[in-house]
Amino acid sequence: MKPAKHRKNLKIEIEALVKKIIFDGRRAAGVEFLKNGVSHTVFANSEVILSGGAFNSPQLLELSGVGQPKILKKAGVEVFHDLPGVGNQLQDHQIIRMRWRIARKVTFNEQVYGWRAMRSVIKYLLKRSGVLSMPTLPISAFAKTKPELSSPDLQIQVFPGSYENLEARKLDPQPGVTLGATMLRPESRGWVHITSSNAYDAPAIFHNLLETEGDRKTAVLSMKLCRQLMEANAMSDLYGCELTPGKDIKKDDELLDAARDLVQSNWHPTSTCRMGTDKLSVVDERLRIRGLTNIRIADASIMPTAVSGNTNATCIMIGEKASDMILEDQR
Repeated sequence: MKPAKHRKNLKIEIEALVKKIIFDGRRAAGVEFLKNGVSHTVFANSEVILSGGAFNSPQLLELSGVGQPKILKKAGVEVFHDLPGVGNQLQDHQIIRMRWRIARKVTFNEQVYGWRAMRSVIKYLLKRSGVLSMPTLPISAFAKTKPELSSPDLQIQVFPGSYENLEARKLDPQPGVTLGATMLRPESRGWVHITSSNAYDAPAIFHNLLETEGDRKTAVLSMKLCRQLMEANAMSDLYGCELTPGKDIKKDDELLDAARDLVQSNWHPTSTCRMGTDKLSVVDERLRIRGLTNIRIADASIMPTAVSGNTNATCIMIGEKASDMILEDQR
């Protein structure tokens, strides 16, 4: 954004919340947004582009009366355009984090306690090195949960540290490691929908993790694979003990119960305004919203299915491709 923010044809509004899309017939004409409690209206010279992501793009469409009539009416929104796929088909990479205690002081944990914490601060300030300069996931591995698969269906994210719970954001004082088994091709489908006509109200989100038998089997296989990696001979001088779910959890049904407790979103939501040709698709092959004109979506919500890896690079390329198509169509 920095190289572009001084352009004369660009104005950035911060701390602003789009309330709804303004339509002139079937044509998207602009948006109404709120800033400091005051409503503003801006009109588009060319097109309206939604880039709110897999949660906010369908939310804004529904606030504008575009979506499933039953959902809209229940939220107190007048139906403008019946588009049943809006907010459906939510996909996300499901992650199961397993933790181990490590027998040697070689992890991030001990680097943020006591005198080592001061050393870490000094190393970062003087050399921009050490634990404070590291990404949270410096190691990732792609693997197959079944040998007959043609490509990996699992990403193992290795964090050289451990914590009692992710929300606390506090590392354990003893050495530890966390392996996050991330299922790359989830079968489960969830949804995101508004619950009121107030733009400030967050939408309801249902990930529906581990809904299918295929996802449940993959979850168990992924946990077994993580164990195999940690119990390999190469790890023998580092291995301490398994903390989560614990070595007493051995049978498949026990592992599945543990998976249900441990599974979380890996923050890669996609496909809630997916591209396609069927009646539940929201955008066409040029990212245009079906049944409307002058409006497109360019974010993770348009993915027909979740990509088999982190979504960041794909979202950047969606934006790049969208800009090419917008220019092409204007010509």
